[in-house]
Amino acid sequence: MENFKNYATAIYSWLSGFAPTFREPIIFDADNPQPNEYISYSATASGFAQQFIQPLTIYSKSTGFTRLMEIADAIGTAVGDGGIVLHNEWGHIAIYKGSPFVQDKPDESEEVRACYMNLLITVYNKE
Repeated sequence: MENFKNYATAIYSWLSGFAPTFREPIIFDADNPQPNEYISYSATASGFAQQFIQPLTIYSKSTGFTRLMEIADAIGTAVGDGGIVLHNEWGHIAIYKGSPFVQDKPDESEEVRACYMNLLITVYNKE
């Protein structure tokens, strides 16, 4: 994929519409405090017009799963059953639900809940 930078920026912008989004590794400190809910991911890429899985993790500083599932549902609704295409000046990103789409992640602490999500991505560059 020749447009890794463009893809990574576009997917970051799209995910940021659902919750604060961070590329891993994440360092939370006084200058970058941990939000109550957020999405983390490591950008993934493949060749032109080849599908690949873009894994991400959704976190919620909570003892319940409500807000976590609301974010997952919002992403699922945006993708829909037929997928969604993000149009950019450099190309297009087709996003579908991967399988499994969402699954619980074992708790890292008693105060944080998390789930994994898999997006099935295809990137098309404009010629």
